[in-house]
Amino acid sequence: MTVCRECGKEVSKEFKYCPYCGKTLESWDKRNNRPRVLIDFDNCINTFTEYLLEVYNARTGCDLKIEDIKEYNLEKYIGQYGISIFREKGFFEAVPEKAGSVSALKNLIESKDYDVYIISACGSNEELEEKFKWFDKYLPEFNKNRIIRCKEKDLISGDVLIDDCLDNLDNVAPYMKGIVMDMPFNKENKKYPRINNLMEALPLLENMFYTA
Repeated sequence: MTVCRECGKEVSKEFKYCPYCGKTLESWDKRNNRPRVLIDFDNCINTFTEYLLEVYNARTGCDLKIEDIKEYNLEKYIGQYGISIFREKGFFEAVPEKAGSVSALKNLIESKDYDVYIISACGSNEELEEKFKWFDKYLPEFNKNRIIRCKEKDLISGDVLIDDCLDNLDNVAPYMKGIVMDMPFNKENKKYPRINNLMEALPLLENMFYTA
């Protein structure tokens, strides 16, 4: 099987044209025709929700745990005050790395097999700048032009999206593959391959695009 670059459908390699959209099928080539991998920042590369709860609990005396967050809407659990915490100056620069994410990114970049972009729905230019600084600390060699501020991720052209938000994955599903980053609020997912960290994405990507 191969994947049509136009519509994202799996197609038998015996076809010259995609039976779904009619486009000429192209094979993936590790030298030239690389798959574009889009990776969400928060909760995929860093530990956004866990760190936010840590700060929130320390300030309020609450004892919220990551397992308690059963829905994507954080305001339901931490209110407007909790939301205001991650809008404070310096918050995103301080969020820790999700285990293995930097090593996985290095692997993807150095392999030259993938065209990697980081996509983040930043609420402000200041948040974006802090995420630039985060990369300066953890992965300074990463090209900052490949960090894109965009809330509607279906507007970005890609071949696979790695995200913790099921709505984002559903929105890109008509033309892009999806991999869900495990979080308590997306446990109901049955449609997308599930990973616990970016290192687990590496064999999945190999199988998606390069395994015959």
